[in-house]
Amino acid sequence: HMPEGYTLRTPRQGDDAEYQRFADLLNAAFHRTFHNAQEIRTFRTQSPSYRADLDLLAEAPDGSLAATVGFTYVEENRTAIVEPVCTHPDHLLKGLARALMSEGFRRLKALGAVDVTVGTGDMEAANRFYESVGFPEVYKGSVWRWVG
Repeated sequence: HMPEGYTLRTPRQGDDAEYQRFADLLNAAFHRTFHNAQEIRTFRTQSPSYRADLDLLAEAPDGSLAATVGFTYVEENRTAIVEPVCTHPDHLLKGLARALMSEGFRRLKALGAVDVTVGTGDMEAANRFYESVGFPEVYKGSVWRWVG
């Protein structure tokens, strides 16, 4: 269900250029500048919960990374967390995140997942998207932090 010209795939491991393309995607989508290839390499090679088969990418026709949806799956309690979900600003509103979410749900179901969670806070557009792909709001709260 990927839009024409886009390819759904998982990351190429051990590829520094790929790590940088992923960092560039995160920076563009989240309006940041601090993600870099080393951070992505460290996470993908050292995180005990990382699974490349659940780290889904949409590759644009020009070879750039257009969107990503990552899933962390905990087999012991059959739960998953969705993080990150983002689309590069140049590729918005093409259904890329929706296609990646659908494929991720298919993979999680095959693994036996029974509970999938995503956290958003008060981002209205994100919340509308998550609701449209099957995530009803189940919790709303406040975080209080002493800053003295």
